[in-house]
Amino acid sequence: MAHCAAALSSFLSVKTLAKSFVGLGFLLAGISCILRLVKWHPLLALYQAPYFAVWAFAGICLFRPFAGDKERRLFFVILAALSLLALFFPKDHYLPFLQTRTVFAFLFMLLGAGARACFFAAAGIAGAWLLSPEGERPAKTVKASWRKWTVWGFALFTASMFSGELWSYLGWGAPIVWEDPAVIAGMVVWFYYALFLHLDLLRFFETHRIAWAAVFGAVVAFAFACLPDMGRLFPPTWMP
Repeated sequence: MAHCAAALSSFLSVKTLAKSFVGLGFLLAGISCILRLVKWHPLLALYQAPYFAVWAFAGICLFRPFAGDKERRLFFVILAALSLLALFFPKDHYLPFLQTRTVFAFLFMLLGAGARACFFAAAGIAGAWLLSPEGERPAKTVKASWRKWTVWGFALFTASMFSGELWSYLGWGAPIVWEDPAVIAGMVVWFYYALFLHLDLLRFFETHRIAWAAVFGAVVAFAFACLPDMGRLFPPTWMP
């Protein structure tokens, strides 16, 4: 009994320590993100979405209750990977565009970053369920959880795209700039999750296939929404 109590105490202390580190990182990342916006205000420093997406996902990891150890570990692995990629692969964002002096430019970036965080959360929940033993957690409950995050991500991403259209119209005189590869890449993400939600709500696939589709959605979101905002390997900086 004494050994069990000691092991439990050690486990709880590790969880508390991990949560404390995430909380400290969330605070410091938030300060850094705010300073990045304040430095260039009223203009928008470009390619800041990776930092804000990490901050949003850290908030999810910090305030969302985990369903088990596998889910917690997977979320922290995703958080660490996104943090390192944003830190060591920043894109050239030192000169802001004059056309970004509008609130819609900020909404485009912030809402898009929040959407990516929701997509990664849905993938983390689905991935942890796929890694768990059969029957450990009810499929219906887990499916509702990752569906909720997917719906939130899709809504935020849609609002981000509409904000981007308004920003484009005010800055360049057209609601969309077809020559920009990032615009086409964003459409790929939107159409993927539109199809995903239709197949999920219509119960076209069984739960395991939908879970794999949710995991693959994180790959799509990273490849087409995160990768365009990343650059070459570069030493980390705390300000743009």
